[in-house]
Amino acid sequence: MRIIRSAYTAQAIALTCIHTIILILMLVVCAWQKHPKLTIHSLANATYTQHTSEQSDARITLISGHYESVDTLEDGTTNACTMDLDTVHIVFADLRGDDRDYAALFLSEWGGGTGIFTSLNVVVDSNGVPFQLADFVLGDHVEIDSVFVRDRVIHVTGLVRRYSQEIEPPDSLVAWSFRLDNNVLKEVSSRIH
Repeated sequence: MRIIRSAYTAQAIALTCIHTIILILMLVVCAWQKHPKLTIHSLANATYTQHTSEQSDARITLISGHYESVDTLEDGTTNACTMDLDTVHIVFADLRGDDRDYAALFLSEWGGGTGIFTSLNVVVDSNGVPFQLADFVLGDHVEIDSVFVRDRVIHVTGLVRRYSQEIEPPDSLVAWSFRLDNNVLKEVSSRIH
């Protein structure tokens, strides 16, 4: 009995030591990470540039992925604007080769008229806070179909809706490619399918 109990005790001590070593290694790896990871939650509560505002490039902060403002003007009319984060089409990747995580994401903006403008945005973590590095307005009534990153190039496909019968073709599937260059999103190519 005494030998069996000692064997079980030795096994328990060995397992406890192994678990402790694994926990210490996990803590060390976490401490070595230079840049905390971006999350969908942090992106949904970040500050972005709004292009549809009357103020040139106003900065607004989303709350749970949404922003809405209605202002009454001096003449009694109202000026409304909204911004929404597309939480389905977000991709995380190293866009510069510097071992940092960047997020490529899409925002939809409505400035009170008939247009709903979609922009591609690149965000990086800056000391625990998402920081918008660059953006590119894709256009009016763009429905994002897919996004992925390969060789540090962001590839986007989207359906561009045309609501006028006079515009041909009425709807177009467009493929764009972008590269982040000195905090600017540069369009590498675009094709209509």
